[in-house]
Amino acid sequence: MNIEVTIPASLTQTLEDLADAKHSVLEGASMGIEAALREHFAYLQKRPRKDGLAHGYFWSGTNGNSVAEQISGHAISGDTATVSIDSAPLAHKMTGGTIEAKDYGHKYLTIPATDEAVKAPRGARSFQTHFEFTEHPSGGMRPALVSGSESGSGSVLYWLVRSVTHQPMGDALPSDRELEEAAYEASLDVIDAILNGAAA
Repeated sequence: MNIEVTIPASLTQTLEDLADAKHSVLEGASMGIEAALREHFAYLQKRPRKDGLAHGYFWSGTNGNSVAEQISGHAISGDTATVSIDSAPLAHKMTGGTIEAKDYGHKYLTIPATDEAVKAPRGARSFQTHFEFTEHPSGGMRPALVSGSESGSGSVLYWLVRSVTHQPMGDALPSDRELEEAAYEASLDVIDAILNGAAA
């Protein structure tokens, strides 16, 4: 005895719809990862700075330069989706290393000394300053940019150094597990929406 099984026409259409949904699922997963990245950068933005100064807008903000604003969306190719973050500062946070002022054609790098300096949209160029050696809180005389145009007339806005060295920052990005969960949950939301639409 042979029993012939035929897939109902309604189910055939549903399967075809699901077969065409790969792109949508990948797009959903990508958007889930983007959301997880923005949430993580917002968290890092609120975390206290080691120097005790107020936050600028390095990780998250609306000044056009924050790491979160450099998430350039996603691209889908076949079975792969790629989320890009075009941020050299983020890459340096992840790898660590030494930054030399001379590599950028400068004699010194500027290290903010006040909350106002941290938040300045154009860095040291936002202020009228002059160069002088002044006593550093940790001891010794160090070069600095001081507010005002005359020596001894203002307060230190930026300490000047020839180089800075950073250790790799292990949590500059969410963990692989966090990103996987974000992609998985977002993918399920898309699949549920497709199935509910097919069943309607």
